Amino acid sequence: AAILGWNAEGRLSRPVVVRSVSVAIQRLATADRKEAAAKLFEQLRAVEDTTANDDLWIADAARLVDRKDAAVEIERDLLDRQSLRLERIPGVISGLRETAGAAQALEVGQGLTEWTRDEAILDQLTKIAEELGDEDGAKRWRDAKQEAVEARKELGKLGMPTGSPSGSGSRAVMGASLIRIR
Repeated sequence: AAILGWNAEGRLSRPVVVRSVSVAIQRLATADRKEAAAKLFEQLRAVEDTTANDDLWIADAARLVDRKDAAVEIERDLLDRQSLRLERIPGVISGLRETAGAAQALEVGQGLTEWTRDEAILDQLTKIAEELGDEDGAKRWRDAKQEAVEARKELGKLGMPTGSPSGSGSRAVMGASLIRIR
């Protein structure tokens, strides 16, 4: 609480405040003091002028106090602003699937394929299309994933970094597989 007070007085930089309070929430939550952690989380959410990185800390804190809805909301906002780290996107799609339904998750995921062929996202789109009974859509996403896998392998043969099949290291793969698809 003192840290938040110092923040209000302008005595600490915002990243220090967000990270320190997030760690305090984590400690409280793991010490089975969920009520105190939840109260502190609500105060953390009130911190203004946060960066995308700060917001990720806040989203993680939200999950620690069983506020998955708040975490999904924060990450969805980051996604809409194109500020969400790639490896976090599958979690947002899963969260949307749970909170807003499969159709909404599919719509958001399909929009992402304009700039990424991340394999984890394509797997999710395949499963969601199957869940919705869209076999043509499921086949389209399976085929897109196979093309992404092939593109990653080709880049590896050329000695280019490909990173993991899913995550920040797959950006080169995303571009290569998009070029092949179009």
